[in-house]
Amino acid sequence: MIKKSAIMMSLANGIIFIILGFYFNSPMAISFLFSSMLLLINYVGLAIMWKIIITQRKAGLAALVALVKYPLIGISIFWAGRQPWMNSIGITIGICAFLINIVLTLLILRDRKNP
Repeated sequence: MIKKSAIMMSLANGIIFIILGFYFNSPMAISFLFSSMLLLINYVGLAIMWKIIITQRKAGLAALVALVKYPLIGISIFWAGRQPWMNSIGITIGICAFLINIVLTLLILRDRKNP
């Protein structure tokens, strides 16, 4: 389910990126792409961590993934905040699109046996 939702979110992010690039300016589209892909990477990282914890019972390895992942996310946000192309509206659109994509993906791909 995580693979399907990540693929659907990537496709939706690509379409929204193209629309923002055509109708608005490129800094807004780049800001959108940065924030939405950062959230998508975090989403997949969380899924991998929980898979490791549940299937392999290795909480230490999951903690190591978290110790590596979150500083990298923080450094990338700090770096992007200093760039001239960073646009707060694009970031907001990226966060909202990510949340809408998750809800729609879960509604579309939900398990038919357990409604």
